[in-house]
Amino acid sequence: MKTVKTFNWITFGLGVWEVLSAFVFMRWTVPIAFWNAFVAGALILLLSIVAERSKAAKIEVGLGWAIVAVGLWLVISPFMFAYDVLLPIAMWNDVIVGAVTLVLALRVEAVLHKEIASEEEIASEQS
Repeated sequence: MKTVKTFNWITFGLGVWEVLSAFVFMRWTVPIAFWNAFVAGALILLLSIVAERSKAAKIEVGLGWAIVAVGLWLVISPFMFAYDVLLPIAMWNDVIVGAVTLVLALRVEAVLHKEIASEEEIASEQS
């Protein structure tokens, strides 16, 4: 259970960083890069807060896949919007933040839901 809470806080931090990176890497010179980072970071923030505030901080299946989708979006969006050449540091930031978010969310979806289900099963058997 603590691992899910840790995931929620790590994704919260990644969301904060992504929002801040919209201002840090001079993205305002390329508006699509600015808004992409700002909106994606805000979505990661929002989803991590909702996941943390959900019942016993267990990430819901839909929330987990939404975080996966935002992470994947961050990995591919610099190339779709072609700001990888104009702002290479912003591109690398998006790819790295997106990849970390994607890997963590997939880990939660693949492994931790099974652990949570087995914990609930044990708890129901003891009742």
